[in-house]
Amino acid sequence: MRRLFPALFATLAVTAGVAIIVLSPGMLAKFGATLAAAALSVSNILFWSQSGYFDTRNVLKPLLHTWSLSVEEQFYLIWPALLWLLMSRWSMRGAAVAGALIAVGIASFALNALWVFGNFGEKAKFAIFFLTPFRVFEFAIGGVGFFLLSAVRNRVALQEVFMALGLALIGYSIATFDGTLIFPYWYGLLPSVGALLVILSGQSTR
Repeated sequence: MRRLFPALFATLAVTAGVAIIVLSPGMLAKFGATLAAAALSVSNILFWSQSGYFDTRNVLKPLLHTWSLSVEEQFYLIWPALLWLLMSRWSMRGAAVAGALIAVGIASFALNALWVFGNFGEKAKFAIFFLTPFRVFEFAIGGVGFFLLSAVRNRVALQEVFMALGLALIGYSIATFDGTLIFPYWYGLLPSVGALLVILSGQSTR
């Protein structure tokens, strides 16, 4: 919160000032709802209920990008509580916690598959994009990195390979992904694993 919220509230304040000047009264009222949702870290839920991320109408939603921060904050509230439960109440350590993290990630990815193949309709496409349970597997991929750091530390040659592969995965995602994809599902694996490989490659120099 110390890292993210100062920037968030500065963004909200500046955006609100501009919105008061340029938006019509009707649009300003709608903006007020998104302003409150962004401040409370639930804007992803609000935007999911309204429309799709790539709708042309969304050019009139200046805080649309805050959906990802809301997902992040929701995860930050839930995941530490689960860690506390695993480590203090059940005395789980190390490999067991990593296993729990992987299990949660697999469950989240399976939920993506259920939605993709469940014929839930067009709204389901936006549900897996905006809502936190469908995004947890991406956070889990990052969390696994904590347990891999010691294995790659000081192995610079391996890190060079990881960095190249990670950047390639991220670059491919940027170049080829568009609004027609049902995201994240398996497409989310590419940039997430790519980011993990880059993070693990802090000693890479080339």
